[in-house]
This record gives sequence, structure tokens and C-alpha cells, in this order.
Amino acid sequence: MKIRSLFISVLLPGALVVVASSVDAAETVGTAGPTPVVKTLPKALRIGTLKVTSTAAVPGETRVLEALFTSGAADTPIAGKSIAFRIEGKNGTSVPGGAVAAGAAVTDASGKAKLSFAIPELAQGAYRLTARFAGDDDTASSTGEANLGMFKGLTKLELSDLSWGTYKGESSAPFGTVFVTVRRVSDGTALAKKVRMTVNGKVWEIGGSSTQMSIPLTAPPSTWNVKAQFMGDDANQAVEASRTYTKP
Repeated sequence: MKIRSLFISVLLPGALVVVASSVDAAETVGTAGPTPVVKTLPKALRIGTLKVTSTAAVPGETRVLEALFTSGAADTPIAGKSIAFRIEGKNGTSVPGGAVAAGAAVTDASGKAKLSFAIPELAQGAYRLTARFAGDDDTASSTGEANLGMFKGLTKLELSDLSWGTYKGESSAPFGTVFVTVRRVSDGTALAKKVRMTVNGKVWEIGGSSTQMSIPLTAPPSTWNVKAQFMGDDANQAVEASRTYTKP
């Protein structure tokens, strides 16, 4: 009787051993066995859980974004993994471009990834803060999320001292210039915002496209009562400032 083919598969830790033979039964006595073919099985990946910490901020503030990466029922820390953070819209809020990539941080010995990040100008509301591990040779990919609460930030209006003179030294009548700046309190950044100006009862609007704004003051009169008003927007609180100037 002939045995045309014989296959024996043995599952061992980390490998699959396959023994194949094609011999006559009469030829099996005194002959060497077939050469095994060894194929490595994919290694089982560790499954991790990302727990992201919720936070709140106003535009311009620096916050530490934090995520904890662990595995198993005992929450064993997973160290040395790069965690990417991003901010997305949620429940009606939106982010320019769909999301803000905040950056990445590597988990420490306790499994924590911490990223210091300056919060951009976002409208007041609730946002999704996500953390993601892309996966590697020993750990599966994982994603976690938490809440980022955004609130309107404080602003201030600055009215400069009066600058008096002629334009580039020309012989025309001198005039005054006052510079107007809307500034974010949290980090001191100058903002390109529209400002309502009132000078001796006359009202008009300036700015909106540049952080550098100025108004001319011409004589007569020789005294100017100036009021600047930023009316606020979705991300910043309203503010106003007043100052009286006198012709030198």
C-alpha cells in the first residue's frame, strides 16, 4: 500500500511546524524523515487603552494635554509610545480645516503622555480632544477622547500717546495720530479686529484686517475725546477704552 502524501501540522508558541511527505510505505524503513518547513505566525499584539484628560481654556492660554496609555485589567502602563493629540468640533462647534493637530508626546514610565500646547482662537463651546496611538510591532493602535471646553477670552484696548507732526516732514499743516490696538489678555497677542471709534461725537469703524490701526486727529479743535470699542465676537469678550488728547 502506498501513502502518496502525509501532512502533519503542529502549532507551537510563535511558530507553525509543517511536516510534508510523499513516499511509498515500503521505502519508509531506514530512510530519513522529511525536512520540516517552519513558518512564523504573527505575534499577538498588546491591546492598550487611552484615557484622555478633559480640560478647559480661553484662546491663547497654554494647556498641558494629557493621556494615559495602559493595558490589561491591572492598567499596566505602556511606556515609550508616541501619542498624537488633536482638537475637533463637537455638537455644533467647528474647527478651521476640520481639526487642529496639536502635536505628539511620548508616554513616560507611568504611561502618561503630556503635551504643552497654546490653545488657538476657537469660538466658545464644547470640542473633542482626541489622543491616538498609530500602532507598532508589539502594540495595537488605540484612540481615546475627552472634552475641551472653550470660553471667551478677556481682551483689552490700548490707545497710544498722541503723535503730532507733519507727514514725512512736509510743509502741510501738522496733525495728530493715535494708534489703536486690541490685545488678548491671556498671551498679549495683538488681534486683527474691527473697532468702533468715537471722536468728539463722530463715530466710524476701523480695522478688521490688520493689527496695526491708527486714527488721525486734525486741528481745530485742540482737544479730542476719544473712545474705542471692540464689540466682541464668538471667541473674545467686548472691551472699550477712552482717553482725552490735547494739541501740543
